[in-house]
Amino acid sequence: MLQYIKDIEWRNFIGNPPILSSIEEKLKNCEHKILPSYDLLFNAFNLTPMNKLKVVLLCEKPYACESESFGCSYIVDKTVKEENYPTQLKNILEELKREYPEFNKSKVEDLTNWCKEGVLLLNMILTCEIGSSLSHEGYGWETFIKDIIINLDKRYKHILFVCFGYKTKRFVDKIIINNNVLTFKHPNLVKNIFCGNDCFKKCNDKLIEIGILPVRWWSIFEKKNEK
Repeated sequence: MLQYIKDIEWRNFIGNPPILSSIEEKLKNCEHKILPSYDLLFNAFNLTPMNKLKVVLLCEKPYACESESFGCSYIVDKTVKEENYPTQLKNILEELKREYPEFNKSKVEDLTNWCKEGVLLLNMILTCEIGSSLSHEGYGWETFIKDIIINLDKRYKHILFVCFGYKTKRFVDKIIINNNVLTFKHPNLVKNIFCGNDCFKKCNDKLIEIGILPVRWWSIFEKKNEK
């Protein structure tokens, strides 16, 4: 399974934890189609250069729709049209455009630009059965991700952990010692619960406070609108 982590620095950092063998065995015995495909499974690491890491954005669970499952929290492949984005992602983009109204009419060009900016888009659970996003809860992914976060917290003294939803906050609060944590409500189906929280600007304010360059969150939009 580790061969799907293409980024050498991340692969060396993660190592070969025994829990992966247990997870792989459970996946082999799974009777239903697994999402995402193995080649996309570790996209969060493969798309985010370790030497640029500044934000870890943690999500509870992966998308359970085949056209949306991409191996990163919240984002989908660029072939998915905006009108077909999952509701959570639509709410995130609405908030982003509210905070940066100059991009209000912009179309998304490439969501993976967040990764290139140094944002690790990480799910607590990396796989699921199609149509059931929590079906692999307890498979061992939580332990795998917990160990990665603990080691990131030990290695880096100036990165920002961002939690969308209190389940991820409870997960992170038990293990983060050296770094900052920001928590916002989950971008769930009820738009008004999430929108209006200024999460992107607050993240950048905290990054500036700890001496890190802010994230160009708007970089996902069409290049002609680039600042």
